[in-house]
Amino acid sequence: MFASQISRALVRGRQAHTLSVAVSQLVQEECMDTMVTKICHSLHEAKANGAQVVAFPEASITSYSPEYIKSLGTEAVSKSIQRVRTTCGEVGISAVVGTVTVIGDGSNLPPYYNSALVIGKAGEVIAQHDKMMLVPPDESFCIPGKSLNTFKVDDVPCGAIVCHDKRFPELVRLPVLAGARVMFYLSCELWHDDFPLPHPRDPAWSSERMERELSVYRAQIQARAVENRVWVVKANLAGDRRNTLSGSHGISCIVDPTGIIVAEAGVFSEEIIYHEINVERACASYALKSLNENYALRDMWIEGLKKVNVPDS
Repeated sequence: MFASQISRALVRGRQAHTLSVAVSQLVQEECMDTMVTKICHSLHEAKANGAQVVAFPEASITSYSPEYIKSLGTEAVSKSIQRVRTTCGEVGISAVVGTVTVIGDGSNLPPYYNSALVIGKAGEVIAQHDKMMLVPPDESFCIPGKSLNTFKVDDVPCGAIVCHDKRFPELVRLPVLAGARVMFYLSCELWHDDFPLPHPRDPAWSSERMERELSVYRAQIQARAVENRVWVVKANLAGDRRNTLSGSHGISCIVDPTGIIVAEAGVFSEEIIYHEINVERACASYALKSLNENYALRDMWIEGLKKVNVPDS
């Protein structure tokens, strides 16, 4: 059975598709109703511009604000998710949206996962990736996920990670080995001190230092693309000039399988970027070498693949 999973991964690498992708970079508001309204507006706009799927940043339904998230009831969160699902169904567009998701009946403490929720164009939930590698702000409101997933968007095999997951390359390679050719990366990227890059430091950063810091965040996700030879779609929260402690630093982007950024948003802008992905270019050739018969660590990757949920069809 497990050998057949690897075989499916090899076959999927030869599929030829295109996928029209949009990324909605949002300025964070500490109001769930406002964030959901922004998301629904983006879904309408992206559909009008020909997109098949829209990616949204980490926790974009609730905002990435631990104290605010803890003030929300689980029922209110579930209703907001349903509102986004309903809009996807009405518009006829898929979405990969960042949100907290309620664990079971909500009695767990903490009651949430920090998730990438995949919604189909009929409004159905296709998949859910729960952030596996938490950072200190996460730990007060959610628990880590336990597995990875692949899923299909318009017949294109995909995977997803959330924010800090990206610093652990195996969390991208394993879904790719299981067949994913487009990886969605949802984030509210923070610097090593858990503050947004635009937040003032002491001593103050120069503009040159800021650009060098931004280049590191570009490079990390470019590496995930090129080291696996797949597409990566990054949706990050924008920086916020009004409140530098809110949000992130933007530069949401779409990266091709050679590591080239083909579309990128600004640092502070609320905008939608677009690209039509040629899935055939995602050959996954470097990733698939991990399964070579003579590779000393092959068994490690085969064991890791047991943690990837793969749809039957």
